[in-house]
Amino acid sequence: MQKVSASGDQPANINASADSSIEGSLPSLTNSWNTEFSLHITVPREVYLKAQAACAVRKHDEAFMTEIKIKKDVATGEFSCRGASR
Repeated sequence: MQKVSASGDQPANINASADSSIEGSLPSLTNSWNTEFSLHITVPREVYLKAQAACAVRKHDEAFMTEIKIKKDVATGEFSCRGASR
């Protein structure tokens, strides 16, 4: 639990993992793939489809990458979701 000041002088308790029980049962929005040291990095179709499926479980239309980390020949993408399912 993290303490932050709500008004500058009185601490308020904020639970940083309030949704952890919900998130723990949902598919991950973090995916990694081998880049084979390519100069041009794109998200492989199977990685995108995995993120898309994770968003569908969350009742969203589309997955999009918000962050990418590269370490040697492995890229790790953080995805998020947008749009409400119909």
